[in-house]
Amino acid sequence: MPASAALVEQARAITACLPAVMRQLFTFEDDPIEELPLAQLRICSLLYGEPRSMSALSRELGVSLSAITQVADRLERRGW
Repeated sequence: MPASAALVEQARAITACLPAVMRQLFTFEDDPIEELPLAQLRICSLLYGEPRSMSALSRELGVSLSAITQVADRLERRGW
């Protein structure tokens, strides 16, 4: 494997680990947010600044409206 291809592969591996690393760095022990899947965490981070409609969240995250609705439903069931 050429050196540049190896670097790209290493960068991909590091990128795949980043969500777990960030969660460890920026959460406190017994913090309920620690248990949130990444999709739910992303929505919460967007909503933290200001309220948004489901359509706005869909556009900002680049996912379908039905996907946003499913994630929001899961958050609601968890009491968020």
